[in-house]
Amino acid sequence: MAVVKRSIDIQAPAPMVWNHLTDYDRVLEWNKQYDLFSIVEDVPDNVGTRYVTMEKFRGKTLRNECVITEWVANRRFGFSGDSAEYHKEGIYTLEPKGDACRITMEITLTPKGGPMKKAASKLLVEKPYEVEVGAILTDLKQAVEAAYHDENVIRI
Repeated sequence: MAVVKRSIDIQAPAPMVWNHLTDYDRVLEWNKQYDLFSIVEDVPDNVGTRYVTMEKFRGKTLRNECVITEWVANRRFGFSGDSAEYHKEGIYTLEPKGDACRITMEITLTPKGGPMKKAASKLLVEKPYEVEVGAILTDLKQAVEAAYHDENVIRI
């Protein structure tokens, strides 16, 4: 099992960060690891919403079938997903900080397969996924801050 937890501060209010994070039409804008993000079943209160991704990881493209497992508006949401190689549990948490926000992404990846694959997961999965999570958060930060800046530019 590999656990990755990263945080980043975003210079925009938490509700704006939440809107970018949870707007299904914007996911590909800030998550460059996905070639595809598609809602399979949209549930009114979000918990139970199912979606599929095609995710690039370690030179492969993995199909993930995912479900939203937790939803606290403007604060946090959790998900779980399965590919042929991994089971994934994740949670995004937002902490408002005045006009800014800290977002934390925590992912647990459990390799499928025999004991050797599971034993190698820290070396073969955790470090590369730390880089991927950092890139996802950086891309989200850039997208949100650009939108926040555009919204607050005084037009003459």
